[in-house]
Amino acid sequence: GALDVPEGVPSGPIIFETDFDGPFTSAAEAVEVIANGRGHRSIEACSNPSLLSKRAKRLIDANYLVYPSIGRVAGRLGVSHAHMTRQFKRDFEMTPSEYLHRLRVADATFRLSTGQPIIDISYEVGYNDLSRFYKQFRNNTNTSPAHCREMLDR
Repeated sequence: GALDVPEGVPSGPIIFETDFDGPFTSAAEAVEVIANGRGHRSIEACSNPSLLSKRAKRLIDANYLVYPSIGRVAGRLGVSHAHMTRQFKRDFEMTPSEYLHRLRVADATFRLSTGQPIIDISYEVGYNDLSRFYKQFRNNTNTSPAHCREMLDR
């Protein structure tokens, strides 16, 4: 079925600053934090990204479930891992690995709202190790997948 997205939720990925550091207690609170954030900008709008960074991002976006190695992405683009990482960080203010993890966690957050078991979600978004999934989820959201699911179910 169609997903009911609350009013005020951005249509694409954004970066912004906030002083909020606690766990969300509701979707409405998350929307309020986004609305009150500072310096909103689309991740796409980061300066004028190089062709290399655009191509790397496109490959990660299209293949993050089945093509997780940043080294393989660099290889497909004919550059070294180090060179691609430096350029990507210069353009998007995060490494390709950080971007990959954020993408996976964003997808996992959506999947948590569908009621799927957490272990299945972990594997479906590209993690072969449940503890690594939990660590990356907590690093990116400051909460656990189970707590996130509870908040989404309210």
